[in-house]
Amino acid sequence: MSNIYEQLTDIYYQLIDKAHEARAASYSPYSGIAVGAALLASSGRIYLGANIENASYSPTICAERVAFFKAISAGEREFVAIAVVGAKAGEEPSGNFPPCGVCRQVMSEFCGPEFMIVLGTRDNFEMIPFAEILPHSFTKENLESPKAPTTLGSLGYVPSSEDEDYDYEDELEDELEEDEEFEVELYEDLEEELYDDEITEDELDELEKIDGIFDDEEELDEYLEEDTSPIIEESPAKTSMIFEFAEAPAPVIDEENLHELNDRWEI
Repeated sequence: MSNIYEQLTDIYYQLIDKAHEARAASYSPYSGIAVGAALLASSGRIYLGANIENASYSPTICAERVAFFKAISAGEREFVAIAVVGAKAGEEPSGNFPPCGVCRQVMSEFCGPEFMIVLGTRDNFEMIPFAEILPHSFTKENLESPKAPTTLGSLGYVPSSEDEDYDYEDELEDELEEDEEFEVELYEDLEEELYDDEITEDELDELEKIDGIFDDEEELDEYLEEDTSPIIEESPAKTSMIFEFAEAPAPVIDEENLHELNDRWEI
């Protein structure tokens, strides 16, 4: 084990030294930060990169991507490790310079979870597996077999890649059936209570177009215990309310009842 560890350490030392050398080619007149990277491909070749800045900023490219693009353009497709060294131009590196988000995304295209990122100096360096530096990365596999349909995600269901046998459609169907049962009870209670208060059928029809205003049965009971007749105005009113799930024009209410509804349901 010690021999393997020593061999790996020697490789990382070489990468750190090469990354340090690559800093000399940095073009960084705007940030004043010189970064070097040394990328080890599976072929055994090492590719160097330095950050290259631009006056308009967005074309600026990091040292890591320079090293990757040089290697990829040379035909490399598999990689083992990369060392990154950085500091102000003219100063000796002393701390870590981790890759930015864009560089990590580029790595995710070609590197597996075991790909090693080496940060720091010979005296003090850190080794971070790619799986830790960019968890849940977006890769070509996501394009081939999406794991999370947007229809389910929009309703609050978050599929887990660890549980591929779980049937999210069945759970969604069960939830919707429960919602429908509650909706039927809501309308039945409304019909009974509102007719007791002599609400007309037309006004009841408009109320039934409103969906999602009660969070649970307790809130509905509190509503039904109150006098509901003033809510609907037979004459043209000054204001109207649009409910999120209404399929037709919402019931018309006056300004006084608008404030009452705002207080009651926090609309």
